[in-house]
Amino acid sequence: MAAMTFDVKDDKGVQVFKLKGAIDEKADFTKLVGLSTASLAIDFEAVENVNSTGIKKWIAMLGDLKGKNVTYERCPTVVIESVNMVPALRDGVNVNSFFLPFFCASCDLELTKLVVRSEATATGFIEGINDRYPCERCNRKLRFFDDESLYFAFLETAS
Repeated sequence: MAAMTFDVKDDKGVQVFKLKGAIDEKADFTKLVGLSTASLAIDFEAVENVNSTGIKKWIAMLGDLKGKNVTYERCPTVVIESVNMVPALRDGVNVNSFFLPFFCASCDLELTKLVVRSEATATGFIEGINDRYPCERCNRKLRFFDDESLYFAFLETAS
């Protein structure tokens, strides 16, 4: 697994950190914590793995960022699973966008769809998740590839 790296860019006064690789014992959040910005977004799209040591470092980083406006963007399943298992990872943080895992039973395709929090919290979204997206290959309905009651648990936490 590749060591975690990140790129930083400014987006209208918000520092955006695009993480890549693994959040593990080699993860170094020092540069992220050292910024003087009041708002930052962490883009997790390219995170491939998270382990328990990485979670400890992630929690420590969030403690150092207390009082700042922190958002999570483009969270893959591995990040959502971590956030759901460890409530401290979402303490004071808003998960703005995340990927949903789907599969097509007809053509055996697995893929993800990016959604924003406001879309996912709309009335009927979760209940109708298996009727929402057609397969890109065969046009049959994609099936959500996780347990809805567990996957969306982080949405119930007020941020």
